[in-house]
Amino acid sequence: MVPKHIREFAIRARMAWFAQRGRFASVAELCQYFGISRKTYYKWKRRLEEAGGDCSALADRRRTPRGSPRRTPRELEERICAFKRKTGYGAYRIWLHLGLAKSREVSVFGVYRVLVRSGLHQPKKGRRKKPLRAYTRPNPGDKVQVDMMYVKWKDRWLYQWTAIDVCTRLQVAWMTDEYHSTAARDFLAYVIRAYPFRIRVVQTDNDSVFTVAACGDPRRTPWTPPRVGAFTALAQKAGIEHRLIPPGSPSYNGHVERVHRTDREEFHRVTKIRDLNQLNHKLILYLRWYNNQRPHMGLGGRTPLEAFLAAKNKDSVTHVS
Repeated sequence: MVPKHIREFAIRARMAWFAQRGRFASVAELCQYFGISRKTYYKWKRRLEEAGGDCSALADRRRTPRGSPRRTPRELEERICAFKRKTGYGAYRIWLHLGLAKSREVSVFGVYRVLVRSGLHQPKKGRRKKPLRAYTRPNPGDKVQVDMMYVKWKDRWLYQWTAIDVCTRLQVAWMTDEYHSTAARDFLAYVIRAYPFRIRVVQTDNDSVFTVAACGDPRRTPWTPPRVGAFTALAQKAGIEHRLIPPGSPSYNGHVERVHRTDREEFHRVTKIRDLNQLNHKLILYLRWYNNQRPHMGLGGRTPLEAFLAAKNKDSVTHVS
């Protein structure tokens, strides 16, 4: 919208043309003096006469069209805005979740413009960031990242053990109220059974529940074998290499760290539970949706199941638990 002081300045400038008409012998001289064309002078004169001398008629009119036949339908705009308020997703994720990528009713930029018009998104000015290279692995099971996340429930802590395959982003998780090396070992056994492919490398941080490498080794004789944690021992028994990230470098486990944020926003924030068993039951349902139906931004909008089928051509696999 044009600011008031600019609008009033334009009105006063045009009123001067007609107020000083008597100083000039002809309209041509007046137009030459003010630097306007005769066509412009007569256009504004006609508007002033049609308004009965009301000077507000000399203000600039809106230049936008009265109607836009190609504008997004009102019903679709309401769906987009309602989904934005419910999830807080951005334009691209809304475009995928509502199936607009397949129906082609509106483009990603069209969804973005709807969010801006409705005031649900404020554009930010700044330098365009350089595109980041997506870190991945060519085959499922080449690397599985494992970590643990704290979840506050009532007056105590629960622990979510999470594994995610770097290639397909297939996620396996469960919740416990125990935090020790035995729980970590049991979770690894569960992961090995749950994934529909063989795991070659499992990567964790240096937490004592995963490894004893950072716990120090007691004095021992040269003939005493080094200590091995329960998690590492099970991995070696299953033929899996256990890799540790550098201490104080959680970015090396970036995939599982990022999926923890997603789980907090899309599962724990909206899930109300009575006990741990109910929480694990709802977590299983959530992971079925996450692995089979939820478009993943790191996979170009594909689901983890679609990425798995594309990587291994497993046409017989139709569902991942």
